[in-house]
Amino acid sequence: MKMNRHTVIALLIGTAVVASVVAKATPDWSAYPVIQQQQPPFLQQQHIQIAYFSNNRPYVRLNGDIVDGDYERFEQLTRNLPAGTVIHLASEGGIAVEGLAIGGLIDRKKFETYVTGLCASACAAIWVAGVRLHATERAQIGFHCAYNPKTLNCGGSSNAVIGAYLSRLGYSYKAIAYMTAATPAEDMKWLSAQKARELGININIVRLSDGR
Repeated sequence: MKMNRHTVIALLIGTAVVASVVAKATPDWSAYPVIQQQQPPFLQQQHIQIAYFSNNRPYVRLNGDIVDGDYERFEQLTRNLPAGTVIHLASEGGIAVEGLAIGGLIDRKKFETYVTGLCASACAAIWVAGVRLHATERAQIGFHCAYNPKTLNCGGSSNAVIGAYLSRLGYSYKAIAYMTAATPAEDMKWLSAQKARELGININIVRLSDGR
């Protein structure tokens, strides 16, 4: 389905959960041994691509800036992939509305998300949409508010859209406040394993067998 930015924002606001919100339930990581044993290989340098683990289980890698049209590209690429597919993210961010749309699709399709290095801004918004959240010990996952690039002030309506998106994903008010609080002056809030536990965000910390 082709979606423009106004459609995406309307959907996010229209489906927001405004009642009491609870944190995601703790998943059973023992059912997912493959991702705990190895780092996905870097097979190509395409922006969005399908690759395969050694057992031929597919995963999707999204690498680089999130740009206009990425939602459509991601939707087409993942159309026939099953629930539980891992989305491996490596990005400094990009266009927020594209990231929110991709995250919404990940949530609907029950995909898992995985970060081994840097994933910030719009990338982090995609990562939190996973039905199960994976990250290595060295992963850097950063959040900030939505802000006006001219004034550098956090935008009320834009932050409201992001808050509605996070609420629909099932995050607590405390977690949402953390993920939308950092100002441009503060640069970024980097999510640590300890902070995630405090916020009720359940992460599978992946310890790669090769020690990287």
